[in-house]
This record gives sequence, C-alpha cells and structure tokens, in this order.
Amino acid sequence: MQASLGESVSMLSNLKINDILKVDPQLQKFQKQVSLKITLKQTDDNKKYAISSLNLPVGTCVHEEKALASILKYDYLKDLCNHCFGYFERNKNPLKMPNIYLSDGEENKALYCSNKCRDEAKSTYNLISPFLHNVSKIAKDNGFEVDVLRLIVFILAQNKVCNDNCVLDLISELPAYEEKDVEEVIQWYKKLERSVNELYAILPEELKPVSQEKLYEIACKVCNYSLSPCDQGHTNPEVGLALYPITSLFFRQSCDPNCTITYEGTNVQIFTIKPVKVGEELCVSYVDLYQARYERGQEIYMKKHEWCQCSRCTEDINQSVDRFVCGLLCDECKKDVYPVDSNGYYEYQSKVASIKEKTEKRREKIRELVKQEFEKIAAEREAAANGEIPAQQAEQTQAQSTENTIDQAKQATRMFFKGDDENIIEKETLKIIGINENDVYTCPSCKHERNKAEILSFLQRVSDHFIAPITFLQNGQYGNAAEFFNRILDRYSKFLHPQSYYLMNARVQLLNCYIYEQKWDDCIQLAKTIIEAKEKSDVYTTKYSPEIMDLYENLGDYCTQSLEAKKSDILNTSSSNSDIRKKYLIKERSKAYESCLELRSAVYGKDHPKTLAVQRKIDAL
Repeated sequence: MQASLGESVSMLSNLKINDILKVDPQLQKFQKQVSLKITLKQTDDNKKYAISSLNLPVGTCVHEEKALASILKYDYLKDLCNHCFGYFERNKNPLKMPNIYLSDGEENKALYCSNKCRDEAKSTYNLISPFLHNVSKIAKDNGFEVDVLRLIVFILAQNKVCNDNCVLDLISELPAYEEKDVEEVIQWYKKLERSVNELYAILPEELKPVSQEKLYEIACKVCNYSLSPCDQGHTNPEVGLALYPITSLFFRQSCDPNCTITYEGTNVQIFTIKPVKVGEELCVSYVDLYQARYERGQEIYMKKHEWCQCSRCTEDINQSVDRFVCGLLCDECKKDVYPVDSNGYYEYQSKVASIKEKTEKRREKIRELVKQEFEKIAAEREAAANGEIPAQQAEQTQAQSTENTIDQAKQATRMFFKGDDENIIEKETLKIIGINENDVYTCPSCKHERNKAEILSFLQRVSDHFIAPITFLQNGQYGNAAEFFNRILDRYSKFLHPQSYYLMNARVQLLNCYIYEQKWDDCIQLAKTIIEAKEKSDVYTTKYSPEIMDLYENLGDYCTQSLEAKKSDILNTSSSNSDIRKKYLIKERSKAYESCLELRSAVYGKDHPKTLAVQRKIDAL
C-alpha cells in the first residue's frame, strides 16, 4: 500500500535527522563520554563541534565534565579547599573556627575541607608535594605564570595515578599551536620553553613523559586550552585552572551563543540559554560579548588560535549589532551609525603616520602629576615610620598632599578635554596608509556619508580619553577617575549610539569607582542604568545571559550595603525622608534578587550553587 504524503514527509525527515545525527567512527571514543542529548561531529578539515540530538528547552544541561586535572590558584590556596574548591565549614564552637584538614608530609601543606577530599587528593598530591616549592621558584625566575606550571605537574601526577597514560592521550587530541608571528606571544612561548626545560630537570623519573620535547608539547596545549573554574558563590572570581578536553574540543566559540559555561566545584557544566532545535550546533562564548568585533576576534585568536567565524562576526557590518557597538552616531538621522568595518579602527591605530601630539602630552602630564603626588605621600609615610617627623604632622601633610593631588588631577582632567569642541567633531589632517582622504562611511538607514579618516580619528580620541581615568584607578584615585568617566559619558553620549561599547565601558568602570568609594546609592542608580542598557541591547539575544543574572544580584547587594550604611547614620534614622528611602531600597533589593532567582532557576535549576546563593539572600530578608 502506498504511503500517504504526510507519512512520506515524516519518513524523509527522519532519514535526514538520522543522517545528521550519524556519528563519525573516529569520534566514537568521545561520543561514549557525553550524554545522549548531544552528537559529536567534525568537518572535512577535522574541526570538531557538537550538535543537539533533541529539541532542547532553556535550562537543559547538555554536558558535564570532570576536570582531567585541576589546581587552585596560588592566591586562593588558604581560602578554599585545595581539592574541590569548596568553602571550609565552620565549627559550632563560639569562635566558629573553620574545619581544615591538612595533607600528609612536612612540606607544601595542602588544605582540605573534609577527610574525603584529603583522601581523594592524597595519591596525586603526595607525588608532587616534595618539589612543589621548586616549581614556584622556576616560574618566578622566568617571569612565567606559576599556576600554569603547577597545573602541568598535577597533570603528570594524575597521569601516573591513572597508570595507563589516559590523561596524556586525551591531551594529545587537542590541536597543537605555537604563535610564529606576534612578537609578544613568541616571547611568551620562549618563557614557557625555558620554564619547561627547568621543570623537566627536577621531575622525578616516574613523572616524566617520554621526552623533554613531549613535555613542552603538553605544556603548550595546557596553556592554550585550560579553563578557569569560578568559586561556588556568586561573585565569579576565577579561583582555579583546570583542563576539560571534551569541552575544549567540541564546544566552539560563538558571539551569539545558545549555551553558557558554568562550574560546580571543579566540574564544568554547559546549560542552554536559548531553545535549541535538533541538529543545531551547541556553542558557548569564551569572551566578553560587549566588545568590538575585532577585539573579540583577537581575544579568541589568542585562546583558540583561529578567527571567530560565528554568525555575528561574519554578518555584514551594515546589518550587524557590531555597528552600534563601535560606530559613530549618524549626523543626519541620529538613530543609526556610520558602521566602522571590523578592523578599520585598529588598522587606523597601527597605520597612522602622523597624528597631533597633544593627546600624548596630556596623558604624560596626568601620569606625572599622579606619580609626583604619590611619591610625596610615600616619602612622608616612610619619614613618619622612621620617627623623622611627628605622626600628627605627617597626617596633616598627607591630607594636604591628597588634596593637592585631587586639585591637580582635576586641573589635568580639564586640560585633557580642553580644545575638544562640545558641539562638533574637530577635523584633523591625517595621513593614513591604505585609506584615501576621500573615503567615507555610509549610514545604512539614511545613506548619509561621513569622511572615514575623520571618524577614525574621533574614535581614537574617545579611546585615548580612557587612559587618564584608568591611570587614576590603578593608583587608587577613585574620585578623580569617577569625575573623568562622568565627563566621558557627558561628552560622548551625543556622538555615540546608546549601545556603544565606549559608553558601556565607561559606565562599568564608573561603577567600580563607586564600589571602591562605597557610594552605594550611586552604585544602585548606575547598576540599574547598565542593566536597562544591556537588556535593550541587541548584543544579548536572550534574557538568560549570565551577565544579566549577575548584575541583578549585584544590584540587590548594593541595596543591602546602602541599607546597612543608613543604619549607622543616627541623624537620618528618624527622618521621614530616610523612611521613604529605606522602603525604596527594600523594594529594589527584593525585585533585584527575585529577578536573579527567576533567571538562574530557569537556566541552572533550583539546586545549583549559583541559584542557592541568591535564594539564601532572599530567605535572609
């Protein structure tokens, strides 16, 4: 009997899906290590990737992988369990001292949160603890990252414990790479090679791979593909280094991802943040999405050694959200932008033959002012410590020096902006290699044209204006940095699109200034502005973006800090204005935490550490 049209279509669809989900025989050994929700694939040129085997809703955990090897970063060795990266539990005695379990041996003691963690780590840690202090010395002598070298020796120890070379075999599957063109990266690899050579010399024979060259090959892959697990709280500090071969091999980068990476202890987890159809590739992002296309590309190239080929990065710049991120607002329609092509601005930076020297002079003036004042303060503190001048006099002198620093910094700030017309973009005569003086950028909406060199020079000025406040931040001058960032926002909001990276970066840095100065009310208003801008932005194509979730929790924390600060203000506790403000803060805090809880519950589930962290805050209200 002949099949109906509907049955024929269904059969064809099934045949097509079965063909799509067919696993390459070369990938069978990896397919056995992943869930049935994903199918591993590779292209003709051996580029590996993962696709969905099913139609998946938001919040599906498509992959979970235990670290092949992991280490807690040096700065966190005394704060977290050295095995599971968990917090130490507190005793029930009045002092509430933490429960800490020490490793065996006399040297390089490791801290664990339980006997279970200590026992699990024992066989690996005992192999390397006798010479672990020498690893730190090698890294320091060569100016190399100590945590990377520590991860390498942990991998060798883990391979010995497994006793079948399965660890090194998995690492060998990762693509090899060594930069031959970028001078800074070449120098970095030379440091790595020197460090590996010295490391090989101190390794016990039982831990050595086949050869010194083999160890260097392993080290290169560890450096290129290791990820940074976060703590089990909500602030997301990168507390460790770990290697996850399946994740690194098969989950490719996208600047419009449908999945997100998170961590539970040393395990990596990948959750969907968009509905995914069967056969659709599962992608994650390894970079900050709120960057210009070329910046993202450079960062990905350094991590994955290939230019990002996702839909956002390959889309015509005239149609892409990237035009808003780094373009200049159209003079005519004031809605769209003159879209700077993907690397035009950076070509400009590298190829400008002659630019006015005033910007660099302004930079140097600010750096010099800050440096001089900080040197004075340091000298006065040293003199007071040595008893050369009375402590009271030293305090008065330091206060005066700080005030002078602020005054001079404000003067430098005004000088930096002096000469910038507030209403028009100043025209400059530039000689740019590869750019004709008559070349133009065209607004996609109204087709208005603007000189290309003129636009690039203006964006150069915007970028230059970030130098001074970052200098202030680095020197602890948060008030001066805040004033500068506010000037940037006031100055350039009329020239840049609301979704501009420059404006967003200024807001984020300004928020950091307010946090350092504990100006919680300012933090609240600015955090709300940032959240609103990001939610309206086309950069994030899903409301389940991890960045949005974290911002909501941070907003709730700022409200809590503001309420705590107001409790200590005796003069304001009885005022009606204070009561109104208190009710507002309580309401905003609840809304922020509830928004965060809703989003995290949808993506990670109600029992995930990230979700529980904000649930505990809600329960405590």
